Amino acid sequence: KIDNTNLSVDKILYWEYEEINIDDWYWNNINWIYVKSDIENAKTVYFFHGNSGPIYFFYNWINYINKLWFNVMVYDYPWYWKSDWLPYKNNVSNFSQRFFDYLKKEKNIKNEDLIVWWYSIWTAVWVDFASNNKFDKILLFAPLSSRYDASKHYLWFAAQKLFFIKDSYDTYKIVKNFKRDALIIHWNKDWIIPFWHWKKVFDNYLWDKYFIEIDNQWHNNIIENNWEYLLWFI
Repeated sequence: KIDNTNLSVDKILYWEYEEINIDDWYWNNINWIYVKSDIENAKTVYFFHGNSGPIYFFYNWINYINKLWFNVMVYDYPWYWKSDWLPYKNNVSNFSQRFFDYLKKEKNIKNEDLIVWWYSIWTAVWVDFASNNKFDKILLFAPLSSRYDASKHYLWFAAQKLFFIKDSYDTYKIVKNFKRDALIIHWNKDWIIPFWHWKKVFDNYLWDKYFIEIDNQWHNNIIENNWEYLLWFI
């Protein structure tokens, strides 16, 4: 039995973080936090949280990443909590790039010291973003393979085709061009992002890649229930 008491709420309330609000190029507010590691010269994780809520829904994840001796930078998506505007594709891309450029300059972060960590449905959004930037390594939790595949899962057909919309957020195609190590972690009975999605992404990944299959969990508890086991691999 894995003891996950170190992630209890009473313990995560005490870590210190820096909260800053900056504007995007259209004067919309971007709310973000930065958590510094206890060790010097630590690498930095750019964490893109899940879509089930704002930053504070994922304090356990942020705390976990920080306790792995990483700095953590994370922002609220457009329309989430303290951030402005609506989560359209262009807005999300603008927020991500603006925040990323600001943090790299403000904290003097180099590309070779950056790890990008995505979770759930938003992995597709951020793989699209990562294709235009450079990082050291990539971590994907329960990745989405494409928007068409998501529609087929939820609606039994690609609904976008009814409106003559092409497939988009096609992660499994984009990753072919990545030249950095990747670790993919997925629950084998996931019904929110089906297990076969990771396989489609993984098979198309041409660089060094690793996969961890999680058993007896569910989509939102991969870290909480496996934190001690996964930390060695991460």
